Amino acid sequence: RIEDARDWIIGNIREFREQLTSLVIFAHDKIRQHQGYHRLFDPLAEELKSLGIPALYIHGNGHKFEMVDNEKNSRLLRVQVDRGGIAPPLKVTIHESRLNPVEFDRRLPFESQLRTAPLFLHRTL
Repeated sequence: RIEDARDWIIGNIREFREQLTSLVIFAHDKIRQHQGYHRLFDPLAEELKSLGIPALYIHGNGHKFEMVDNEKNSRLLRVQVDRGGIAPPLKVTIHESRLNPVEFDRRLPFESQLRTAPLFLHRTL
C-alpha cells in the first residue's frame, strides 16, 4: 500500500507540477519507520525539492498535536492533529509568499465544527 500511495502522489505531482503552489496530503495514520516511512517520504521529499513548494502530510491517530520537519526537505512537514473531541478543528492557511508559509490556528471555537462544514471526499490534487 505504501508504494501505491507513493506512486499515486508522485504521479499527480508530475502531472500537475506547473499548477502546484502547495501540496497537502490527508491521511488517517502516521507512517512509522517499520511500515515503510522512507519508502514514501524519501522519494516524496526528493520530488518536492525541485518544486520548492510547501507540503504537508496531515494525519490523526496519534491523539496529540505535533509537527515534525522531514530531514531531507524542510518544506515537507508532518502534522499530527489532536484526537477528535479534545480540541477544536485545526485551521491551516498556506501563504505562498512567506518564508514560513504555513500558519496553524488551533483556537477555533468548537461551534464551527463539522456540523456546519460540508464534507468533500475526492482523490484529486
